[in-house]
Amino acid sequence: MKQKTFNHSHFPSLGKRIVVYLVLILGPCGGLFFLWMARQQEAFVIKQLRHQALGIYHYIVLAREWISSHGGIYLREGDEYRLITPSIFTREIALFARKRQPYAVKIAALDSKNPEHQPDEFESSAIKMMQSGQKRELWKLVNVKKKILFRYAAPLIFENDCAKCHQNLPKYNICGCISISFPATSLFKEVARNKNYYFIYLFASLGIVLMLLIILLKRAVSDLSLAYDDLRRMEKFKSDFFSNITHDLKTPITAIKGASDILAKKLRDEEYGPYVEILKRNVTRLSSMVRDLLDCARLESGELELNKEQLDLAEVVEDAVLMVQPLAWENQIEIEYDPPDEPYYVIADRARIEQAISNLLTNAIKFSDKGAKVIVRLAHKDGQVVMSVEDFGPGIPQSEQKMVFKKFYRRSREKGSDGLGLGLAIARGVVEAHEGKIWISQPDHQGVIMNISLPVAKNA
Repeated sequence: MKQKTFNHSHFPSLGKRIVVYLVLILGPCGGLFFLWMARQQEAFVIKQLRHQALGIYHYIVLAREWISSHGGIYLREGDEYRLITPSIFTREIALFARKRQPYAVKIAALDSKNPEHQPDEFESSAIKMMQSGQKRELWKLVNVKKKILFRYAAPLIFENDCAKCHQNLPKYNICGCISISFPATSLFKEVARNKNYYFIYLFASLGIVLMLLIILLKRAVSDLSLAYDDLRRMEKFKSDFFSNITHDLKTPITAIKGASDILAKKLRDEEYGPYVEILKRNVTRLSSMVRDLLDCARLESGELELNKEQLDLAEVVEDAVLMVQPLAWENQIEIEYDPPDEPYYVIADRARIEQAISNLLTNAIKFSDKGAKVIVRLAHKDGQVVMSVEDFGPGIPQSEQKMVFKKFYRRSREKGSDGLGLGLAIARGVVEAHEGKIWISQPDHQGVIMNISLPVAKNA
């Protein structure tokens, strides 16, 4: 069996994946932050432009109301005086502003016959919205000859003082609008420059953060690699220790077993015979423990050799049943197994699979009460050969079902819990080495069902 190990090359690839994930996370977050900042700045610029236009509007409205409250004002032009009405004032101030400031001011009315007061599309839309109550003001950005123009419109309201000059007032107070426009190109160019600065700062910050993370990841990966090397050395030492000590124990145990067999043949009298049988039984038990320890060490180190071949699992199960039959007779347990008529072909090491099945059967026999039975079944399911061993013993609590497959785990308070607690651990290791699965299921009675599944042989 090949041991699954963690290659050192996995560490750099893990670091690269982490960096990629960080880029995928920080990149969109940074992009969203950049867009949010850009929109906030644009909103701030528009707010400033609106406040500027609103200030001009209030100045014009206040001046018109003052002139209207005085019935107009007279300006001296040479030896004559000219009456200045609010409308004339608005026109004159607009002409004056164009010469000195980049502002355009206009009085626009829907029903006006004066060409100077005829509204354009923006002004018409603004007047209609204000008359319907949808808006109290309207603004928009207009591109004119690659320049950005800010346009603003607010209501033109005739107060009572205006009735002196305007006899035919419409039914609504809002007769038109005061339209104000001025260039905003320089402000939006500044916004565009700031966007570039934000992008550079964001990109540089992200790069610095990623570089720092890469440095930290390299250090962390280096530490993890060293720790992993230490862990591998410790695991190898532990595996070698178990392998060597169990291997060394096999020789004296074999010698003791041979000597006990000789003694058993020569000492058949009633005085020494029972002691020899005790010796033989315990030597056999010790030999089984050492064999289990050696198998565990081989499984952990990946040195368990498997001689795989195509075989009929039904025959293997039958041999395993025959192998544990003496133990079943000793415990007065009936093993119920009906060999199927059809073969159940798998690719496996016969001896190792038989060992795993025998461990399950032995476990079921030990935990069953006298007079009970153990049922063995075989079935095909989803491209797998499934073998189950069902007993009627005390069962296994749900909280312990995952623990029973671990090394040295024993339910010490239950019947049949002698030994080192390696039987199910070895069974799991052997089954998984064959790319199979082992699991526990609950029957509809007290007891437990141990299951093994192995892939069906492709050429079967």
